[in-house]
Amino acid sequence: MSFRYGPVVPAERIELIARGLLAAESRVLLCRNLKHGYFYLPGGHVECSESASDACAREFHEELGWAVRPGPLLLVTEQQFCQNDKERHEVTLVFHVEHSERPPTPSPDPVSREPKIGFEWIELAALPDVDLRPPAVKAWLIAGADSAGLDRPGWIPGAMAGRE
Repeated sequence: MSFRYGPVVPAERIELIARGLLAAESRVLLCRNLKHGYFYLPGGHVECSESASDACAREFHEELGWAVRPGPLLLVTEQQFCQNDKERHEVTLVFHVEHSERPPTPSPDPVSREPKIGFEWIELAALPDVDLRPPAVKAWLIAGADSAGLDRPGWIPGAMAGRE
């Protein structure tokens, strides 16, 4: 019996992404792709022999120069999509993160160390109007994310059956 719903992506091309949810007051820190304008939670790819929480902390440091402490794993989601005519398959792990040195302030927006991305504090109430990717993370944040009483990681299947 086969459960193949689309093109098979070799296991070595499945990307593991570690992202961090950093909130302050009624805002959440988001990263913006400056070329295409969409947002995502800060973070990036997990390197071989690196833990996902270490990857999350490393990415915050590389992109912002901030030392953060990743806390509990809050969400796991999986998505397949096409980007620049290339099939992509990602598993995203979202951690609660806290700034190691000082509580974050949602003003002004932090300065990126990388030229292709920017960072913005976005009001939680504005999220329905924001192009936040992947859609499963957006839906989770709008639904209340970790403040909804999650005491263990949640799983949102993303768009495995219907492509994003």
